[in-house]
Amino acid sequence: RDSLATQCQTLNVSVMHLSGYQAQELLATPEIYLLSNIRLKLGGSHIPSQLRQQLRKHITNNLQAGYGTTETGAIAFTDPDDQNAGESVGQPLPGIEIRVVSPNRITLGAGEKGEIAIRCEGIFRQYLDNPDLTAAKLDNGWFYTGDVGYLDEQQRIYLCGRSDDMFVFNSVNIYPQDIESRICQYPGIVDAAVLPKESPVHGHIPVALVVFANNAKPKIPALNKFVVDLVGIRSPRQFFVVDKIPRNISGKISRQKAMNLSTKIDQHRKIIIQALDEHTKEQIDPSLIAAFEEGDTDIYLRDINMDSLARMELLISLEVNYDLIITPKEFVRLGSLGKISERVLSRKMQDKLVQDTCVQNNALDSTTKTTDTQHYVIQFFQRTFHYCETVAQLNKALTTLEHRLTPLEIERLYEMNRNRLLIPSSASGKFHMVFTLWIQRIKAMMLDSGKSIPEPFVAQRIAPTVTHFAGPGPRSNKTLIICFAIKGGRTLMMPNAVLMQHTDSSCYDLLVVSEPLNQRYELGIPLLGNNVTEVIDWLAKLEIIGDYSRIRTLGSSAGAYPAVLAGYYLGAELAVSVGGRLNSWRFPGRILERILTTRRAVRKRLNTRTLLCYGKDKTRDRNCARIMSWLTGGTQIAIEFTNGSVGHLILERLVDRGELSHYLARTIFAKISDEHISTDGANMTINIPAAHIRNRPF
Repeated sequence: RDSLATQCQTLNVSVMHLSGYQAQELLATPEIYLLSNIRLKLGGSHIPSQLRQQLRKHITNNLQAGYGTTETGAIAFTDPDDQNAGESVGQPLPGIEIRVVSPNRITLGAGEKGEIAIRCEGIFRQYLDNPDLTAAKLDNGWFYTGDVGYLDEQQRIYLCGRSDDMFVFNSVNIYPQDIESRICQYPGIVDAAVLPKESPVHGHIPVALVVFANNAKPKIPALNKFVVDLVGIRSPRQFFVVDKIPRNISGKISRQKAMNLSTKIDQHRKIIIQALDEHTKEQIDPSLIAAFEEGDTDIYLRDINMDSLARMELLISLEVNYDLIITPKEFVRLGSLGKISERVLSRKMQDKLVQDTCVQNNALDSTTKTTDTQHYVIQFFQRTFHYCETVAQLNKALTTLEHRLTPLEIERLYEMNRNRLLIPSSASGKFHMVFTLWIQRIKAMMLDSGKSIPEPFVAQRIAPTVTHFAGPGPRSNKTLIICFAIKGGRTLMMPNAVLMQHTDSSCYDLLVVSEPLNQRYELGIPLLGNNVTEVIDWLAKLEIIGDYSRIRTLGSSAGAYPAVLAGYYLGAELAVSVGGRLNSWRFPGRILERILTTRRAVRKRLNTRTLLCYGKDKTRDRNCARIMSWLTGGTQIAIEFTNGSVGHLILERLVDRGELSHYLARTIFAKISDEHISTDGANMTINIPAAHIRNRPF
């Protein structure tokens, strides 16, 4: 059979319209280099920057992301030559007026999120037999789309979601009420609710809660076929029988209620076969199917002709039944239904192992009175957990904890969880699983330091965005490392406990400065200052700064620039920039301002040394390192992996690979007398060989 790329060449295809999912499938297609002359037009769902970059790298630069509605037609497309389009869907097409409005329909400025409104020729006149909806959506020629987004200063459109219940499934708009009414046509169904299950591959997968009458016998396969015949691809991929649908006081469905999508089905091979479409199953001998279901043989993908829809349905079935995410590219790599079955089985075994470790006897309930349970960290976590009604809320709480816990506190939580004393026995197994995986992940990253005993740091909050982590011993004999977090974050690309565990607490203390507003420090930090210089002035006035004999500064990504400035203004012996970058060339004034500010800072403390680290494969970061090295006389350090790309998130990649200690020993913890620090303008490479990688089980 000819590949898709070969068929496109044969038919002289010049343009392909794709959803995000179809674009991922296209990347997994053989001979995609044959599509280099084709224009790709993407739409129907959010198209992230990473996917756009992959399409440009592997297929063509002639790429456009678009936006449109049924009521107006096409609204916008990105210009393939617009290098600053980001994740926008482009500027409005000629003849299209666009604005973003507040809930009371007041026009908002650039960067402000609100509902998108459109006015143009050829706009629809009304919704058939629905004057109320027409009046709500059309006003003075403007169509209020229900899409939430914002415009930048160049009028590029950025989409953020929907303001109503509609959700997008693989570029198909799903209107829950329409499908709910069809479900309720099935005999014995008295109520239904269609909800989106979030998916990183398909956007949102439709699933449904259904209520049967008391005397009706639930027949899910028959119900599924009935709904598919009525609504086709928009049909829910999973049905859950419940006693009642949650509704608010006015009788409307409470769609924000979390829905537990776990399954107890063990016949995973049969589930895989059931998920195949009829055309695919017709190609497979029934005896081969039977043997596969029994685990006696395998079925190779190359031997069956699965089209795009058939592959999509199989991947969706795996996701809704097992919460197992397989991308189209990985699907091709697996190569057989047996390999896919192994993935399902390994996932189920992992879930069972985690849940088994969290099974608690009544005698060991978390209400047991012990000395450990009185520790404030335990009390704090249990008080926080009390407010977590969903797994999503627990994940959010755990992310927040990552910036404030010390290694000793992580160890305390780890031991309490291992002894089944942390989470109440009455809590759902999913909560146990999520917490156990989280604590094991951090524990594994800490063990990469080579130390099994936690470093004895104690946290003290100096300000809402500044925390001092101090170890034992007099400050006058130690070095203070002032750390500037990433943009909009409170860590340096890893939980702060991991950085502390890699730090010798007898020699170093940490002062972590957070920048939680996604402003790249340009507008300062609340309570500290209105710009980077004012923030550094605030730090200079701290009493604890003067208690230390030596200071070093460390910053990653957006925190790299203030780390260099602080190094000079505070008289640090060493400033380390990790993945620093200047503003985009669209803003030459800001770049010039940073250069001049850095130059003024350098003149204050000529004895401060700088290390400017960047991923060897990131041009923008490399250029920034060159400019800053020219300004400061510092050493440029290229980070290189022998078996893969480094990228911008250097510290995150080093943590994932278990190589953070190797890097820190040669940078922030290096001796000032080391040649690569003491030599002005040196240019060196730190190579991380493949043999050092530790396979992480999480």
